[in-house]
Amino acid sequence: MNLLFVVPKFAGPDQFYQYPIGLASVYAFIKRHGFSVSCLNLCHETKTTQELLEREFSKRHVDIVCTGGMSTNWGLIEDILLSVKKIRKDIITVAGGPVVTADPELALKNLPIDYGAIGEGEFILLELLQTLQKDKSPDNVKGLAFRNSKGQVVLTEKREEIKDLDTLPIPEFQDFGFKETLGNFKYAQQLPIVETFDEVRFAEVIGSRSCPFS
Repeated sequence: MNLLFVVPKFAGPDQFYQYPIGLASVYAFIKRHGFSVSCLNLCHETKTTQELLEREFSKRHVDIVCTGGMSTNWGLIEDILLSVKKIRKDIITVAGGPVVTADPELALKNLPIDYGAIGEGEFILLELLQTLQKDKSPDNVKGLAFRNSKGQVVLTEKREEIKDLDTLPIPEFQDFGFKETLGNFKYAQQLPIVETFDEVRFAEVIGSRSCPFS
């Protein structure tokens, strides 16, 4: 089973954007469990989403496309999902992040999402993949949203939070083009301390999960 993770076009080449740590974390986790994964980061590309997806699909067989982001990224995520289904309707689409978690029914009723991950996506996606491999119903996968045979949105039992983040692998950096993002934060170049460096490279450090205001 081959998965393609697609990072929405938050910015263009040489522009700063927040590194997609959520997608990168799920990617690394699924990779650890032996699934074939690849990444298309639209932020580093200039062609249209459809052109880039066609390029990726011509390189390798893709069974599942995974994407996600904030609710404010709705249009960017919609562009990815619609392009996937326009090229190949048989590809399974999986989306996660706040765009799904905030209102799963709204997302699945208005976006071509086959499966939505509610909350942390690592174990949700892993169990979904294992379920699909066995050709079983996803009803027992906690934290999942999907449409049944009647087109009705089904929300499975709530999934508990991951208690120990140290059990997860380090998020993927190389395949997501992390190196290209390091020099794209123009604000950092204006800080007095950077005058002591020949080259300015900026990266965020995150030590926890979830929203501190929830």
